[in-house]
Formats: sequence, structure tokens, C-alpha cells
Amino acid sequence: MQNTIDKKLEKLFQNTSFKTYHYRYFNDAEDLICKMRDEISKDEITHCFKAMEYLFQNDPRLQMSSRLAFYLGIQTMDITSELLATILKQNKLDDELLSLEDDIKKIYLESFTHNLSEILDKL
Repeated sequence: MQNTIDKKLEKLFQNTSFKTYHYRYFNDAEDLICKMRDEISKDEITHCFKAMEYLFQNDPRLQMSSRLAFYLGIQTMDITSELLATILKQNKLDDELLSLEDDIKKIYLESFTHNLSEILDKL
């Protein structure tokens, strides 16, 4: 069962930002999604050059990252390029995960349903 789930998750994540995340050996979708959210919250851009590069590629006018900082209640004097880049990256990852959640749940549900059918057939 777990091997089938892992293969389906690998296929689902292969063209996403999550292809290098550790998603194997979770017993249910909620545990996996919770762990992935936890990993997203730890994903930081810590070097100024990398932060500037990320912002230039993803938010050159700093509109989205500044808006996110404002919504998070971050004071203007506390804003750095690293903070803006991290906020933006985490937001993009959150959105991407949200778009995959139904598919993740479906993979686990299909596996559970298949296993339940096998058990019932044996009775």
C-alpha cells in the first residue's frame, strides 16, 4: 500500500517545487500536508544576493512581497530583502501546496478504498 502511495505522490510532485521534499511513509494525507506546511515555514532565503535575485525574478516591483509584509504586520523598518524574498517564496509554496491538496487526499483515499475492498473480499 505505502509503496503505491509513494509512487503516486512522486509522480504528482515531479514537476512541482516539492519534488525534493520528504513525503514518503506518511499514513494519511493530513499528516503529510501538515508536515509539508511545516517544511514551507522553514524555507528561508538567507543571503542578500539570493534574495535580490529571487525578488528580481518573481516580484521586481516588490508589490506582492510588500503587500504580504503589510498583511503580516511587519514594520517598514524591519523589512529586508531576505525577509521579503522569504515571505514571497513561502506564499508561493503555500499556494502551490493548496492547489495539490485535493490530489494528495485523493491518492490516500483511493489506496484506503482499494485496501478496504481487498479486506472485505477476503471475508
